[in-house]
Order: sequence, then structure tokens, then C-alpha cells
Amino acid sequence: MDEIKSLLNSMKLAVDERDRYIKSLEEKNKRLSMENERMVKEKNIHQNQFIDCHKRLNDSNDLVRKLENIINPLESKEETKIEDGDFPDDLSTSSKLDDDIVALIACQICNEQFQSDGERIPCNLKCLHNICKKCAESWMQVGFEFCAHHRILWYDSIYL
Repeated sequence: MDEIKSLLNSMKLAVDERDRYIKSLEEKNKRLSMENERMVKEKNIHQNQFIDCHKRLNDSNDLVRKLENIINPLESKEETKIEDGDFPDDLSTSSKLDDDIVALIACQICNEQFQSDGERIPCNLKCLHNICKKCAESWMQVGFEFCAHHRILWYDSIYL
């Protein structure tokens, strides 16, 4: 009789151990399912950001091409005689306009003119600053994680 009780006790302990193991597997499965759902959502967000990035890149490339078409003919024009009436009344306005144009066509870190392809293509940041691909890659390799102007996280803001 004692042997039967001992055997039943051993079986009960084994069943309890199995139940605990099954319960831990169920909890682990639930955690993994939740992690999988989170990762799928994150993947979808990144896909949408990637699509948006390419749209912005195409828009930037179009803008760079338009600006190159405007600037290149201006650079190749022969110098002409300037008449008195050709100067703007307020030179600071002209300078401000020049600065605005440079901000659109040049990297705000290295000040190199953007190009429609290669390492000088513009990267639009969420904070609306534009930097070239080369500077963006250099900054990320060095470990800088923030926009040089607004201190906004790169991975939150960069659109290559």
C-alpha cells in the first residue's frame, strides 16, 4: 500500500511538473506572439518610411535638377555691364535671398552643391534641413545620432 501511495505521489509530482512546464511554454508563446506583432507593425512603419523617403528623394532630385538648370546657365553667362538701376535697393535682402538659395542647393554641413546622383544627393531631414548623402553617412558612421542644427535623432528624421 505504501508503495502505491509513493508511486501515486511520484506521478502527481511529475504531472505537476509537466503542467508547470506547459504553462511556462504557453507564457513564452504568448510573449513571442506579442513580440512578433510588434515587429510586424514596426516593419510596416519602416516600409512606409522607406516609400516616403523615395518620394522625397525623387522630389529633391527634381528640385536639384531644376536648380542646376537655373544656376548653370547663370554661371556660363558672359559678364555684362551693370547699370546703376540694376542693384537692389536693399543689399541685405539680396544677401538673405542668396543664403536661402544656397540652403536649398547646398549641404548644410559641408556647403557642397547638391547633385542629382552620387554622394552629393540631398537627404531631407524631418526638421527640414538638407544635407548630402556623404555627410549623412559620415555622421552616422562616427556615431552622431542628432541633427547638427536641431538635435533631432537621425533615425527619426533622415530620408535618404
